[in-house]
Amino acid sequence: MENQNQTVTIVDDIIAISHSDHKKFGCINCGCKNGSVSFSTPGERAWNCAQCGRGFVIRASGVEKPLISVVLDGQEIYPELKPHPRQGTPAHALEKGPDGDKVLTVQGIGLYMVPGCFVCGGGMALLPGIAITVHLKPTIETVIRLFEDKGVRTYPGDASKLKDMKGRVTVGACFKHMTNLKCLMESIKAANTIRKGMIEEARK
Repeated sequence: MENQNQTVTIVDDIIAISHSDHKKFGCINCGCKNGSVSFSTPGERAWNCAQCGRGFVIRASGVEKPLISVVLDGQEIYPELKPHPRQGTPAHALEKGPDGDKVLTVQGIGLYMVPGCFVCGGGMALLPGIAITVHLKPTIETVIRLFEDKGVRTYPGDASKLKDMKGRVTVGACFKHMTNLKCLMESIKAANTIRKGMIEEARK
């Protein structure tokens, strides 16, 4: 799979930045240097910021043929290597606030390997998605059951925490259902929890 082109369907423009720029200036949106790789090819990484959740591509120097492609308005393109939008502002570490009484924390839309769309299903693919961190009950096992195993999975590395109180799950969406994903994200943020009815409403 590493040597195959990967198509990502998203709404907002995804750009590629150099590895050196990312090291100096961090996330293209907030400047945080922390994050995670959702998929990689030789010389490229699909990166999600730990602070704001913004997804973008990090490209090593010397890469002549990009392998991660993006679908925008029905056209397949390869993210263009651009100067860092925050060039000149040094990267900073993740700013962690107190969890307090938060039940769930939702990061902004990034790029994740998920088993399809949470609305219409599909197979495993690199898609836009949200990462939900569970601080208290319900457990992530319960959260996954609420989605009926459609478009949701435990975050890589958290599989052993299925019965624990804290962990992360990722929820994906295709281009057609990006509005549904944004609706779900805002509902979770506003309610500080997740319920079956919220998912059903977001799927409409």
